[in-house]
Amino acid sequence: MSVDKELELMEGNPSIAQKELAEPVGKSEHTIKTRMNTLQEKVY
Repeated sequence: MSVDKELELMEGNPSIAQKELAEPVGKSEHTIKTRMNTLQEKVY
């Protein structure tokens, strides 16, 4: 799955837990955490 799928899931449920997000996109929680941190840094 791509980052687009992750963003789509977060858009549909902004309070989704990293663990809940990792499973449907087939990535580890660590990968999701890293990507979310990167997104947050780019926003600010």
